[in-house]
Amino acid sequence: MEEKSQKAPEPVKASIQPLYASFDLKLLEPYLPHHSTPTSARSQPLFPHVTLTYAQSMDGQISLSQGTQTILSGPETKAMTHYLRTRHDAILVGAGTAIADNPGLNSRFADENGITSLEKQPRPVILDASALWMPRGDEKVFELGRKGEGKGPWWLVGSKELRDIKADGDDHTIKFISQGGSAGMQVITLKGHKDWQEILQILAREGIRSVMIEGGASVINSLLEADNQKFVSSIVVTIAPTYLGTGGVVVSPRRTGETNEARLKDVKWVPMGQDIVVAGRLEHKSLGLRSDCAEGTNDKNSHQQKPL
Repeated sequence: MEEKSQKAPEPVKASIQPLYASFDLKLLEPYLPHHSTPTSARSQPLFPHVTLTYAQSMDGQISLSQGTQTILSGPETKAMTHYLRTRHDAILVGAGTAIADNPGLNSRFADENGITSLEKQPRPVILDASALWMPRGDEKVFELGRKGEGKGPWWLVGSKELRDIKADGDDHTIKFISQGGSAGMQVITLKGHKDWQEILQILAREGIRSVMIEGGASVINSLLEADNQKFVSSIVVTIAPTYLGTGGVVVSPRRTGETNEARLKDVKWVPMGQDIVVAGRLEHKSLGLRSDCAEGTNDKNSHQQKPL
């Protein structure tokens, strides 16, 4: 009797809908990170390449109200966003976005080889200095991680706030946080509150060469302020043909003088479906690191960032 060969285990069936490009991928190439392997520790980037990207209405709003998920991107620009995710090592969102949208923070972009492999998936990063997110393990980002359709998240949380959670939090949350890596999550503590120098240096030390920052409004507005513009390598904004009306959540950084707070240069306008995509780089309002700060090195003779 012929011996039957052992049947290979079936792969986990993808539960996500693939997104295919209907645009020329090369159009945004000048604004995307191009990774190179450092030849030595001295050539390790001080900061990752930072791409700030989001979708807004014609009246500059990204949501109908605080904490309300609002879909603005059309199918073409949604596919673009997922393509951009494949070009970055990490995706970062703030706690408010994590709570309101329960995002998966993975890429559904597909080409002739299928949906983006786990190896090429970006690392989800939740910026939560005030410890508002309170992960419990049933969030979408963990679900996708268990299915092999995304990577486990990094939770950047204030050190004092984390101690308070462990002292006064509910039993389930405390147990889940204590499991750490076994739950697919890495907990990284922060000393400051939205200190972008600290945040980006931590990511660089953890091997992140590029990060795509998607929101929410407080995160975006913080990076657009004069003192933080030097950390932003490029901006990609989707403008949807709709007006949300008064009372929504607006992208509008705090003004620090009598001139425009932020202005783009090297601008490209790309129609995609019914939307328009604007890509560019910031003309930095304050002195400090140049627009290519992500290419700075740990060489002692290189330009050093002044404290924020």
